[in-house]
Amino acid sequence: MQPSQSFTAIQGLGVSGFNEPLLQSDQQQSLFSLGPSSLEGARLAHDAGNLLGALSLYAELLASPGVLSKRYRSYANEIKILADRSNALIERLAGYRRDSARMPEKVVLPNLIENYSGLLTAIIGRPIEIVIGPLSDQILAVSNEVVERVLLNLAKNAASATPPSGNITIAVEGGRTCHSSGQGHVLMTVTDEGSGMSREKLRTLFESAPSKDGTGRGLGLQIVRELVEGSGGYLEIQSHPGRGTKASVKWFTRRIDAA
Repeated sequence: MQPSQSFTAIQGLGVSGFNEPLLQSDQQQSLFSLGPSSLEGARLAHDAGNLLGALSLYAELLASPGVLSKRYRSYANEIKILADRSNALIERLAGYRRDSARMPEKVVLPNLIENYSGLLTAIIGRPIEIVIGPLSDQILAVSNEVVERVLLNLAKNAASATPPSGNITIAVEGGRTCHSSGQGHVLMTVTDEGSGMSREKLRTLFESAPSKDGTGRGLGLQIVRELVEGSGGYLEIQSHPGRGTKASVKWFTRRIDAA
């Protein structure tokens, strides 16, 4: 009987990544310097942004007190989140907006996950168990958009690999990285009871082109890795064939005297 295989992949820049300058891509240039096809893309992105802006406004109006019952008000808030995030992605795709996803904000993971859980469940089409641990309410030096995109891609990967009878869990817990400086961290872990992956499969998903099986798992993991590295965090993935996958992301907090 052969022992079960497991593989751990660790990627990250550490805390020093917070002090690095924002990266400028080749696409981040003025509209007037774009070629015809790029300029057309920027125009389409602009018009799409107008439509999404209107959708966001209507969602905000629907979420106002007295318009919808409390039972349905959360749907309006989720539509607004979708519209705002879609608009930001389209503008960066067109190449005329700075990558604000790299700019840290004050994020508290349990609050974000609670606000995002309904939308996340709807997107992946199945329920998720959420576990909130101690010290998880520390303020993180990362943007809301980065956390949401990482969470969405990890949850979608877990859902695609897990049968209907299997469970998907999102757990968060915090700790102290350095007691003298007040620096801490929060660990977010997405665990599934799916098919799991071998050492070779996981390496292939990280190093090669996205898979063509319709799951998008390869592209999703690559997006997660880039977002986590770009926000100064650490990514660790443990997978056992036949026993599921656990993806953990560690982000660091602001110093207490700077919060």
